[in-house]
Parts: sequence; structure tokens; C-alpha cells
Amino acid sequence: ASNQHGRVVTRVTLGRDGGLIDVRIDTSSGWPLLDQAELEAIRRGAPFPPVPANMPGDPVILILRMNY
Repeated sequence: ASNQHGRVVTRVTLGRDGGLIDVRIDTSSGWPLLDQAELEAIRRGAPFPPVPANMPGDPVILILRMNY
């Protein structure tokens, strides 16, 4: 899998308490294994710290762009 590279755009929805509500791929890297690894890494990281008070939204939607 070391020759697999690309950009994954992931949409992560968090509750104010940092709980993971939803995670999905917005834009695939073109490599299903990379996409799955990204989703699994985010799921393993949950729950996250509470969302800072100055950050708007309930829930909070984050768009993560990762290059592999």
C-alpha cells in the first residue's frame, strides 16, 4: 500500500462534548484502503475533547483534508 497516495477529504460531525456523531468521506483519495484507514483513525480517536466555547455550531462540522 506504500504506492497508494492521494488526498482524502473527510467530514466529521462532533457534539459539543467531543462525541463523534458522524464521519464520512466527502472526496475519495481514489484508494479504498486509504479512505477506510482515514475513517478508522478518526473513529479510534473518539471521543475527542469538548469543543472550545468560541467555536460555533451544535453539532460542529469539521472538514479535514489529508494528503497521503
